[in-house]
Amino acid sequence: MIPNFALFVSKALRWRLCAMMLPLLMSVQQAQGALSQGVEYVLEHPYLPLPDEGPMAQVIELGGADHLTLRFRRSATAGDVSLIVEFSTNLTTWTAGVLLNSSEEGDGTVAQIWRSATPMTGRMFARVKVKTGFPNFEWEPEPFEFMAGSSRKFIDYENGDDANPGTRERPWKHHPWDPQATGIAASTEGIHTYVFKRGVVYRGMLTADESGRAGNPIRLTSDPSWGSGEAVVAGSMRVDGTWRPYSESDGMPFPEGTRDQIWAIDLDIDFIPRLAWLVDKASPPPSQPSPRGRRGGGAITPIHVAREPDWEITNPYYPMEEWWIWTDEKSSGRIRLRSTQDTPATEGFSVGEKIWISDGDETPTEIEANRARSTIVITNISSSYLTVNWDGSDNLGGLNGKILTNGMVYRNADSHLQNQENILVDNVNLVEPDPDFYKDATVWTEQHSYAGYGHPTTVKSYSPGDRSVSFSIWVDWIANQGRSPTTKCRYFLEDKPQFLDSPGEFYFHRGEGSPTLYLRLPGDQNPNDEQIEIARHPAMIDIANRRHIEISGLSFRFENIENWFVENYETAAVRVNGNSSHIKVSHCAFEHVIKALLYYPLRDGDVGDFIELSDSTVRFTQQNAVALSHGCGTMWGFRLFPESEPQGHLKHVKILRNHIYDIGMRPALGEACHAVAVRGGDLVEIAHNIVDRTYGSGIQAVNSRFTSPTNKLRNWESPLNRILVHHNRVTNTLLQSNDWGGIASWGVGPSYVFSNISGNAVGHRGYSWLGNPSPSFGTSNFGEVYENNLAPAYYFDHSYKSFAFNNIGWGTNNDVNDRFYSSTGFMETISIQTHLFHNTFYNFAVGQSRTWRESTGCRYLANAFLDIGYAYLWRGVGAEDFPTIGYANNTFHGDVEYFALGNGLTKYPTKENWQNSLDPGTSRA
Repeated sequence: MIPNFALFVSKALRWRLCAMMLPLLMSVQQAQGALSQGVEYVLEHPYLPLPDEGPMAQVIELGGADHLTLRFRRSATAGDVSLIVEFSTNLTTWTAGVLLNSSEEGDGTVAQIWRSATPMTGRMFARVKVKTGFPNFEWEPEPFEFMAGSSRKFIDYENGDDANPGTRERPWKHHPWDPQATGIAASTEGIHTYVFKRGVVYRGMLTADESGRAGNPIRLTSDPSWGSGEAVVAGSMRVDGTWRPYSESDGMPFPEGTRDQIWAIDLDIDFIPRLAWLVDKASPPPSQPSPRGRRGGGAITPIHVAREPDWEITNPYYPMEEWWIWTDEKSSGRIRLRSTQDTPATEGFSVGEKIWISDGDETPTEIEANRARSTIVITNISSSYLTVNWDGSDNLGGLNGKILTNGMVYRNADSHLQNQENILVDNVNLVEPDPDFYKDATVWTEQHSYAGYGHPTTVKSYSPGDRSVSFSIWVDWIANQGRSPTTKCRYFLEDKPQFLDSPGEFYFHRGEGSPTLYLRLPGDQNPNDEQIEIARHPAMIDIANRRHIEISGLSFRFENIENWFVENYETAAVRVNGNSSHIKVSHCAFEHVIKALLYYPLRDGDVGDFIELSDSTVRFTQQNAVALSHGCGTMWGFRLFPESEPQGHLKHVKILRNHIYDIGMRPALGEACHAVAVRGGDLVEIAHNIVDRTYGSGIQAVNSRFTSPTNKLRNWESPLNRILVHHNRVTNTLLQSNDWGGIASWGVGPSYVFSNISGNAVGHRGYSWLGNPSPSFGTSNFGEVYENNLAPAYYFDHSYKSFAFNNIGWGTNNDVNDRFYSSTGFMETISIQTHLFHNTFYNFAVGQSRTWRESTGCRYLANAFLDIGYAYLWRGVGAEDFPTIGYANNTFHGDVEYFALGNGLTKYPTKENWQNSLDPGTSRA
């Protein structure tokens, strides 16, 4: 169905730049063919003809082949063609890649498009998607220009001397902000331009102890005419000395059969290296690295902390595919009961019996039914407390004041749940008989429900009998709201010597004597012949309560973190805190760091102002690329940070023209680690960035006035508030979490999101898919269409006066019956005065989704919902839902089950059904 298609094409010419246009100037028939990317082709032969029209579906049997060659025929009218092929063996393992871009006619060949380390056997399924003239932005940073003030000081870490005068001919070794500086370097003060020599690695952590002035900032930079290559600031220590083969006299419980491959070295250090890398010594890495990574000529290979399982990313849509899976779960906690004047609180309760939450007025039949249903079992009793175990079917969040009973005694809870522990079972993989085998390991596990990213905690105990481990979730809004890990969530364990069983792993032991590093390199290389870097510093440049500092032309690499259980604001290559302003970072490269740049207040009332990251590359971060925040706050009624955390004021922010890749594999405590995360800014611009492969959102901008503000500093002045998010390309987002959105804006606006591209927001809910791989669709319940995948391309949450226009959102699959599908083009939650116009949403299960009846005063004008697979409009779109919304001049195309779905069970199979339901005095469509 393509109503008014010709009219839409003419408007599209006026709406968009040529670089962002879909091929809509074809005839209607040609346009339908060009937009049919989701058609599935399954190979029967290594030669694949792409037919001019219609699908084909076959299956091939493979045996012994380690690669596949693809030949295809291209239609003369197709124009530029990109092929994306996804492979699956037994429907479990997927890989994908862009194979060809060409405008030639006739046959084309792509060789060795997929290669396996072991022979491929069994059935191989291949889904081929044809993309024609797909919209794109290229990265166009402004060129680097060496800028210096009137006073210049030169630093050469390799050959400098702090007793020198700091000239280019006689440079220093250390920067004056480095605590290791001595002599003239250490005593130098004032505003200078500090020039780091290119081709040299500076090792250390600089703490800013001075500020520049307006028009005369302190600069840290490099001069292209002094040295060659990168000027690197490394937060790591190179491991020097002689590695020895492991000796069993060390007494470490390494796995049997692997000890001959382990190397050891004693280190005189006072820190714990959480990360390590193998660096190719052949040549330094290039200054503008490719997002694909490298091996050879400066290659950097991460060495993993010893872990189980020994997983690698085999599924580009779901990096957690190879993690282990919890097979059962229960929880443990303590409840304080209210006592009365005459009766002790716990009198009448017995260990081993069931209890449940009651309304206090139950019939005998209801008591028996509740007793049979309950999973809450008393395991211990003290004078005022019941310790209980329960499984996931009972939610014990928000207990305080509720009535608890065993059917005979009724008592009010006098507290919420305390000392909660999760008890997770894996009867497939947790097979060791030693109760200390998994104890004290770090466990990274998915959480249940929405926003289900992995997060870390520590194993408290292991029970070999039932193959279970216990641990606590340290974030209240996860632990107490039914979001804790459950059956079918994935996890992995790390940081125990028992796990050092594979090449490419290390274990650091801090015993009574010298700390020792144990290592197996990839291919079991001899580490004496290699360059090994271990993470040391939690920041490379630390700026607190300083102003007018500019950092440019430097590369930052190899950062440490004190532990994975700290909050999000403590670690970054460039760390800015407190009352700091006019801090600009530009033309820098960040690689293998925790975060590139952060801001966080130190005290209530601190102001962060004029903070900028521009024209830089950020790759392979453990957490965010950029994390700037005004401090503690609440969201969804949950406090993200404790009330004791500071609340400051974040004003002007610019994130411009950066190339950001592979961000956020290890989320901070309670966070999803979005690539560009700005929370609480007044005047924010995020523009012209290229963001690809992020484990949380690509861009998340939260306005300074969120709808659930903290009680602190309510009267701070913020007369002008505005967020601009424009001309960004954000692709392959939400790889390790769901909810949020590829590009997301929250809070009180105005917020303007325009001329962006958001493609392939994944949001796969693996635990849900394992539990229900074939959900039944047909009702309008919220969880249904989002049961297995939840990741809108664009998302507004608790927003007021937000505008989204001239954006493109594209998905890879609109079929809700598949494992991976693109759920939604645009989603909003409790939004007031949303204005959505002149956008194109292509190849999604749902075009637009609204939740909660509080959303009012919204307009949806002249949008194109193309190749939608399930419903154009989802939930809260009828007159019975929102009386003050309007739809006009939108284009709808796709083979959908329903045109629209309202709240409850209201279904509108056609546009006419939906329009006829509206109240002509209020809603318009």
